[in-house]
Amino acid sequence: MKLKPIIALFLATAALVACNNTPSATTAGETAATEEGARLSGKIAFVNNDTLINNYKLYKELSAKLEAKSEKVGKELDSKSRSLQSRAAQFNDKINKGLVTRAQAEEQGVKLQNEQQYLLEYRDKVLGELEEEQVVMFNNIWNNITEYLAEYNKTAGYDLILNQNSATNTILIGNPSMDITMQVVDALNKKFDEDKASGKLDDILGKSQDK
Repeated sequence: MKLKPIIALFLATAALVACNNTPSATTAGETAATEEGARLSGKIAFVNNDTLINNYKLYKELSAKLEAKSEKVGKELDSKSRSLQSRAAQFNDKINKGLVTRAQAEEQGVKLQNEQQYLLEYRDKVLGELEEEQVVMFNNIWNNITEYLAEYNKTAGYDLILNQNSATNTILIGNPSMDITMQVVDALNKKFDEDKASGKLDDILGKSQDK
């Protein structure tokens, strides 16, 4: 299950102003470029999305639970499918040996077809539920991260926090001192431990269902 980018993406661009050695009047274009460059300048940091998610305890715990549930569902579907195939094979063997009447064969054939249809519908249902749970899981993770970043930035005072990830990497070159990923990871995990201990994450972690 792949992750999707979460932190709002802001692309900062630097305006280049050409300078002549001989004095000349400032053009409207140069003035606009200068003002734009000043507007976009400020305190900037970036977060590596992949590193952030993979080290976030909330993601690790939720994804582990979802993976375990997915494996359980997969085994259940496989068991039901094998059982149906086995019974169908046994019944076909009886037909080939002439051990059932035509009426019995038709009746049992309809039953097996109905079971197969039910199994397909059940498969689609549980897989759809897993997909929905995955979406909710990501939404909860993104919500916790963005809420924390908003609170974090009240004291950090960044003008821009950029997003870096392997899928759509918008940062080609960056000063390592601007990378606040691990600071955010450490703070998020500390908050996760506190919120988990206090029960604030019971709904997200499904504690109410586990009891």
